[in-house]
Amino acid sequence: MTVTSQYLPLMPPGVYETIQVPRGYLNSLHTQMAVEGFSELFVSMESEEAMVVVRQNPTTMESYVLVARSYYKQNAPTTGLNPVKLPGVISAVELISQLSIRDWNFVQDRNEVNGYQGWLECFSNLTKFATISRS
Repeated sequence: MTVTSQYLPLMPPGVYETIQVPRGYLNSLHTQMAVEGFSELFVSMESEEAMVVVRQNPTTMESYVLVARSYYKQNAPTTGLNPVKLPGVISAVELISQLSIRDWNFVQDRNEVNGYQGWLECFSNLTKFATISRS
């Protein structure tokens, strides 16, 4: 299946140096799901590097699906990642993003909470991450 405009994410593409804009977007989405009755949550480890989180409306059976891949420097795959197969029909894509680490040399700050320095890049289509097909 070709990725068409219906699969363009609703989060604006771009590079975000802080998580404020994406976090605000995700908080709004979380609130919207709660208001619309998406009250059931299911979590599944699909593989060593992939987790699928499904938030479902028990009345309509509609779902929001989060596919998260953990990719760390020390366990970087030498070949392609395993595919994640999802049942159902995709009606929209809310967010496509990748978190990148600028420097893997972490230094703890004793005065405030800190972490690795990096950025979040939001993309305008799925081509870098996925293909959509029906079997």
